[in-house]
Amino acid sequence: MLIKNVWVFGEDFQFHKGNIQVEDSKIVENRSRTFLDQREILDAQGCYAIPGLIDLHFHGCMGADFCDGTFDAVRTLARYELRSGITAICPAALTLPVDELCHILENAAEFKRWQKTHEDDPKEEPMADLIGINMEGPFISRRKRGAQNELYIIPADPMICEQFLEASEGLVKIIGLAPEEDPNFES
Repeated sequence: MLIKNVWVFGEDFQFHKGNIQVEDSKIVENRSRTFLDQREILDAQGCYAIPGLIDLHFHGCMGADFCDGTFDAVRTLARYELRSGITAICPAALTLPVDELCHILENAAEFKRWQKTHEDDPKEEPMADLIGINMEGPFISRRKRGAQNELYIIPADPMICEQFLEASEGLVKIIGLAPEEDPNFES
């Protein structure tokens, strides 16, 4: 497919009028000779093309929450996000008991393994790529906890961080810490 007359966001952070060549659902480098063979041409006059967006902090949607700790919940989130223009996700975990968080992280790792093996499955609805997990707690400030459950806030602990990394198979990318709770990071 050729998408012509589109404003394309460039490496210089500016929009430039151009064309986009799509093959097998992926943007490829434009090659002028392939333009002649196009069976499907979309005139995108007045439209803009931007890189896929990354959602770094969301908990849920469509009746599902990342902390439901189920495969179907993560799949629901990933499908919805892609339909909304988000191509990669890093959902946020709530402040919960450590064992429950580990279960949620193990579920996310299982989903990621499945996603890698099913990304080209024509029976599967396309979905955003799970690229990480944002741990909103449990190492946060009690005074600045917002909607997080105070019962599960604990001091920063490297051993628990290791548990999170292991359970998620390295998917944990962001861990919220309250430096005012441990100013010298002694724990």
